[in-house]
Amino acid sequence: MNIMQTDGKTYDSETNGIKIGLKLGDNLESGSYTNKLVFSILTNDYDRIALMTNGPDFNTKLKSLETATNKIERFRKSTVAPAASMDAVNIEGAASDYEIRLWLDPTDKTAYYYTEPEKVYLDTDSSRMFYSIYYEQEIKNILEIDLSGFDTSNVTDMSGMFSSMSKLTTLNLSHFDTSKVTNMGFMFSDMFNLTTLDISS
Repeated sequence: MNIMQTDGKTYDSETNGIKIGLKLGDNLESGSYTNKLVFSILTNDYDRIALMTNGPDFNTKLKSLETATNKIERFRKSTVAPAASMDAVNIEGAASDYEIRLWLDPTDKTAYYYTEPEKVYLDTDSSRMFYSIYYEQEIKNILEIDLSGFDTSNVTDMSGMFSSMSKLTTLNLSHFDTSKVTNMGFMFSDMFNLTTLDISS
């Protein structure tokens, strides 16, 4: 008999209860009785992952890094965690096993993200991640983005993902897995200067 089965991760505070009933005959004599109930537990190793927050939340936090004098021109992963002096924000999702930190280095005008694993899994809703609304001034100056550390195998919504990135000329999405994506509406809209788009995957 299989009492409980899950293919997801479990938590230290998680508990599961069972109820056991006994059917006794009318002719059972009074007294004390003993028996055994044996439980077998089978567990598998869980692969811990870094999971990004949803697209709109990422967009809000990316824009929050900019000031009137410090604008983002590049986006890429850092090989080291942010220095204490950097004003970093967290961009991991609630189910992430690792922190993902995002900050702007004004010396090279680069927005860096850092997490321990090499790979970051994007949220199922990764819409509007780099979306720049036409009447806003935030993230209007981005010239380069390196997305090679992103795993998109679980993404279903990429709508407006790069919309209005008007200064970007090259975009490499050759490693993107779009097998589960159902919405790509306006994904590349208003990218007026885009001349090279690699979607060879």
